[in-house]
Amino acid sequence: MAYLTIVAGILGSGVAQASLLYYDGFNYANSAAIKANWNDCGQSGTPTLVTGLSLGSLSVAGGAAKVLSSSTTIADTAGVAISSGDMWTSFLFNQPNGQNALGQTRAFWGVGSSGNLSRKDYSYYLSMSGAFINCASGNSTTGDAVAGTSVAFTEGAGTTYLAVGKVPNMGGSPGIGLNVNTMWVFDLANFNNLMSAGVDEANLTIYANGKVTSGNNTNRAIVTGDAIALRAQNNDCIYDEYRVGTGLLDVVVVPEPTSVSLGLLALGLAALNRRRIG
Repeated sequence: MAYLTIVAGILGSGVAQASLLYYDGFNYANSAAIKANWNDCGQSGTPTLVTGLSLGSLSVAGGAAKVLSSSTTIADTAGVAISSGDMWTSFLFNQPNGQNALGQTRAFWGVGSSGNLSRKDYSYYLSMSGAFINCASGNSTTGDAVAGTSVAFTEGAGTTYLAVGKVPNMGGSPGIGLNVNTMWVFDLANFNNLMSAGVDEANLTIYANGKVTSGNNTNRAIVTGDAIALRAQNNDCIYDEYRVGTGLLDVVVVPEPTSVSLGLLALGLAALNRRRIG
């Protein structure tokens, strides 16, 4: 039975891949190249190219962007438009100095058409503030912010985590339970548990180190002028592997097994079955 479980895990998790809309693995030649791409919306943060982050079997490439607490925010106008269905995001983050009572790291969507992010109009944000994970949401038309939940979280210095976010019902009518944004955070051990169990929304909740939600009582939509913003305040933070898609498997990507490895596994199973029959 153990062999059969392995095959089921390799061949699929039962969650459909939809569409990857944006990806930045920070595979840049140098720090200046990152800054050239992440200086939209009037942001003047100075990112530093560092060694790329990794987490278990998650597909990664290139380096990573270290945002210094003194340079606060970098932003990239992503050219993504989502007006219906669900939006999924994920990214890796690592705070080299660990938690800081005054520290704050954020990843959020801001409205780029205004030329700045000062109003913090966002569809969601994940915030590591002190010893807590927080989630909130807002609307670009009214500027209102809807506070969400927060959970206590002990973050290890120099430890890499995966954040996964879901913004459902894009462009849909307000309704109880329809517009609840969710963010999950995983360390390596819990990410591996997720991979073993299968990547689906129920298992995200089961295996996450922390889960936070925020409601939104207004319609949401992402337009091509909107920007992704990565922020560090009073604490340096490294960001990597930022993905945006319309399905969970767009943003939690693991390398597919090669046909050779699948063939060898199948031969092993056949040999095992022959021994049992004999």
